[in-house]
Amino acid sequence: MTDDRMSPTRTQRNWSPAPTFPAANAVGDLFKPDAQAEVYCRRLQDKRLNASHHIQKIVALSELYSPEKVARALDDALAFEAFGCEYIANILLQREQPPSSLRPCI
Repeated sequence: MTDDRMSPTRTQRNWSPAPTFPAANAVGDLFKPDAQAEVYCRRLQDKRLNASHHIQKIVALSELYSPEKVARALDDALAFEAFGCEYIANILLQREQPPSSLRPCI
């Protein structure tokens, strides 16, 4: 005899609304003058399942680079709709490297 309450077809899933992430507040506090950071965090939460991980990494990047540089990278990433800590890190790394001194071969 099977119990209908325990069968996989009778299980109910309780989907709760998206959680708010404390790290999102940290980014907003870190870049208070820049409202784009708050917009970026909201869009990041819409696009990524693990948004809190990405936000924590972005906050950590602001400790390696200046908050102004990270804010500028967030603005650029938002303009290109690139949501994730790896995009921010890539933008920051590219800006730190000097321009290539290679000349085209003619």
